[in-house]
Amino acid sequence: MSYDRYSDEYYLTTDGWKTEASAFLPDSHIETWEKHVVQTSGYGPEDWTWHKIWSNPNFTDEQIALANEKFPRPSKPTITPEMAAELFKNFKA
Repeated sequence: MSYDRYSDEYYLTTDGWKTEASAFLPDSHIETWEKHVVQTSGYGPEDWTWHKIWSNPNFTDEQIALANEKFPRPSKPTITPEMAAELFKNFKA
């Protein structure tokens, strides 16, 4: 059984990725993707998978490819050693 599991929808628009459907005009909506996240333990990494659930038929394959090249899908957050040090500088065991 997994520790955590959830899904989020992401919308590729002519202005980039959005997470709220109300944040863009319908004419600018290119694709809708669903991100599934599974974490097997509280200390383990998240496993992300993406599934395209809709493409706007008003955009050509070339336009969609260009938008995906210009705006890559959101990636897993990365914490650098410097960020970790800043986050935990006031932590006391």
